[in-house]
Amino acid sequence: KRENDLVLATFGRGFYVLDDYSPLRNLKEDQLSKEGILMQVRDAKSFEYSYPLGLPKKGFQGDSYYLGTNHGSEALFTYYVKDKVISSKDQRIKDAEALAKAGKDNVYPTYEQLKKEQKEEKTRLYLSISDASGNIVRKLQLPADQAGIQRVTWDLRTAAKDPVRSGGPGFYNPFAGITEGPQVAPGKYTATLSKWQDEKMVTFGEPVSFNVVSLMHHVLPAGDLNSMVKFKRRAEELQRVVQSISSSINTASGELSLIRKAITSMEVPEDKWLDSVIYFETKFRDIQQTLSGDPLKGQLDIPSPPSVADRIGRVLYESKYSTSEPTTTHKESLAIAEKELDAMVQSVRTILDQEYRQFKMDLQNAGAPYVPGMLPAFKQE
Repeated sequence: KRENDLVLATFGRGFYVLDDYSPLRNLKEDQLSKEGILMQVRDAKSFEYSYPLGLPKKGFQGDSYYLGTNHGSEALFTYYVKDKVISSKDQRIKDAEALAKAGKDNVYPTYEQLKKEQKEEKTRLYLSISDASGNIVRKLQLPADQAGIQRVTWDLRTAAKDPVRSGGPGFYNPFAGITEGPQVAPGKYTATLSKWQDEKMVTFGEPVSFNVVSLMHHVLPAGDLNSMVKFKRRAEELQRVVQSISSSINTASGELSLIRKAITSMEVPEDKWLDSVIYFETKFRDIQQTLSGDPLKGQLDIPSPPSVADRIGRVLYESKYSTSEPTTTHKESLAIAEKELDAMVQSVRTILDQEYRQFKMDLQNAGAPYVPGMLPAFKQE
């Protein structure tokens, strides 16, 4: 009764818990006529996980080891959507099936209908969470094709800043790090349910406020939790910059290998163009070495100072899941990395946005075959 949880035990070994059924008790009939509503949210308990088995889930205990699933460090949201969203194409197919079932003729869609379906923006539902200052700390995309009462959880963390990639999560590797941001500080937060449809964002119902409450299971608790979270988010931001630079340089380096092939296909002497390729290859290699260290020195066990990526990575590894104050070493390492990054970002922008872009433009003007990343040049005779 205290937690508003419904618990059911069977005469066998079944044991079920429905977390927080208060929305069902408080739901009014007139609310069901609305297009969508976000229901009240109970306090979310904030804590960092402990892994007594050494790894997440069952570790190496095997499938015969019983381990239940507990409600974690997360906020539980319950929302209601009156009607599921159906695209124009799905609606047309649905109408065609109804006509076929009734034994009636099915008219082929017109060009205008098919063009409308092609240009239609996909409808999306969003749950946005903001802090007490009104700053969005997380956005969750919800399925728009489900109607009725639905539920979603937020892990009380900001979104990860790692490079965005296509595809799913892939094979689960228990040794790999989890892609997630740092946990937010305890305090008051506000959730808003919105729908993106017909290129317009519409808010459902009223925003709902709730509290994130710390369990205070800390050995060395930070004196200022907000400052601790701010430090972690700053480290995440610097990591984002490092990954952005590294990915951009890697992409450009991959283009250079194709540019070498393109130069061979041009009806011009190669030496001038190859000199430029070597220049950029050297520049990109130096940038990556400053960013991530000299791999050859690592292979030969030659001592070298920590690179920018080493400093930031070490700070994130040691502080991301810590509930203690950042150490002096962490603060100094981050300050050094930030200073080095500040000078590097401007240098990389100059090389990529000016020098390298002009080089690719000159190649196209000289009649080089297309290489990914190039805009075509065309001269009318």
